[in-house]
Amino acid sequence: MKENIQSYWFTEIAAEKPIGIIKVSNEYEVKYYIGTGWGIDQEEDEEKIKTYGAKFPKYIGDMLFK
Repeated sequence: MKENIQSYWFTEIAAEKPIGIIKVSNEYEVKYYIGTGWGIDQEEDEEKIKTYGAKFPKYIGDMLFK
């Protein structure tokens, strides 16, 4: 099953780690997660957030990723 991952990234002033909100979708469902990455490799950061990030509310994710 192929997953499609999209992401939005935010940084605070003088922050070392970016904050990411990711959308993980496949043919059956859509899920959203929020977490921090290392800021070096986007694909690694997306995988880290998908695995260890907190669930993000679906109704807000749907608005953000229109």
